[in-house]
Amino acid sequence: MATPRRTMPPDLPAWLYVAATPLLWPAIFLGSRSLTRGGGDSCDRVYADDWSSRDAEFRTAQLVSQWGGGVMIVLGVAVLVSLVARRHRLGPRRWVSCAVVTALATAGYGMLIATSGFTTDCF
Repeated sequence: MATPRRTMPPDLPAWLYVAATPLLWPAIFLGSRSLTRGGGDSCDRVYADDWSSRDAEFRTAQLVSQWGGGVMIVLGVAVLVSLVARRHRLGPRRWVSCAVVTALATAGYGMLIATSGFTTDCF
């Protein structure tokens, strides 16, 4: 007698992605800003008369935010593709709810990228 084979629920990757988003989004944002001496404030006094190092630090922080958000967008799209491929195993309500929350979480990383810039206007 063969034992039944256990498989992963088809919507588990989507729910894991959505559950990780409230932790990773701030971690990416705050982690990138912690790379700067001013703690994310481009007008901090620590940068007085040292504008070139400030710009370099904030370019690095911006790249970290953009790459982190970009990787998470790629993962979100992969999860959505996986959901579409397995939609026959899920009911329509369950599939739509998973797809919507995954798309919203993925869009949140797009917002992270959009807000990763900084202003140099300190006057």
